[in-house]
Amino acid sequence: SDLMRKITYYHDIKLPNMSDAQIKEEYDIAFSQWAEVCAIEPLRVEKKEHANIYAQSGVGRAHNLDARGGTLAWSELPCGVSENMQLDQMFDEAEDWSFNMAVAVMCHELGHALGLGHLSAGNLMAPYYDPNCTAPRDGDIKAIEQLYGKRKDRYPITKDAGLKINGQIMINGRPYVLVPQT
Repeated sequence: SDLMRKITYYHDIKLPNMSDAQIKEEYDIAFSQWAEVCAIEPLRVEKKEHANIYAQSGVGRAHNLDARGGTLAWSELPCGVSENMQLDQMFDEAEDWSFNMAVAVMCHELGHALGLGHLSAGNLMAPYYDPNCTAPRDGDIKAIEQLYGKRKDRYPITKDAGLKINGQIMINGRPYVLVPQT
């Protein structure tokens, strides 16, 4: 495929009750989760002018957002792909964000920026936020691999995310129940 694989990003997101360091970590984790399953190389850059994806936050109609509880965020979809193209993303400062919610929504919006539309319920790319879905699921992975191909080597996540999730995961065909830390 002729899609770009090295994708630069910059964010200037401000979310209530979260430090800049937390937001940086959330966005890095979100992008890493896509890089773990497909052949892309995300790179955070220090200047927004050098970014293919520019994420920011705001409130209200001026930013194409609504009041709390509606649209959490939006992302432009790629149409033509070139190195000097920049896609915008917007995250709603009016929402009551948690770490996991931010990772999930950022990962979803990055899916759009990478070229995915909405998928059926149970996938990260479902049209509605699901607090139990914070990373790409089987349908998401199948769709992103069709665009970028499978990752052939391990993608190193730079830092342990320390995600506090509950639910059940399968490892080598065996179910494990995740219990949130208290």
